[in-house]
Amino acid sequence: MDYFENVIKTLLEGEGDWVRQSFKVNLTKEEKREVGKHSIPRPEIDLLAYKPNENRLLAFEAKSFLDSPGVRLSCLNEIHEIPEGKL
Repeated sequence: MDYFENVIKTLLEGEGDWVRQSFKVNLTKEEKREVGKHSIPRPEIDLLAYKPNENRLLAFEAKSFLDSPGVRLSCLNEIHEIPEGKL
């Protein structure tokens, strides 16, 4: 498990989130074709965080670059559409 992921996990758990690391996504062959990736291996989400009192689920792809300024907080606070149906 990645050190950077563990730091994020610890912060999320401190805020009351339930966190799973390295969550494997099961996709059927048809679902892989629908997303245009018919031969991809089993995809993995770095971190899934669920906050039960808000019924909120967040998915994270964690990257750490030593020479990067990182992601600005304003980008994390943006509202995104939630897709409907099965992905």
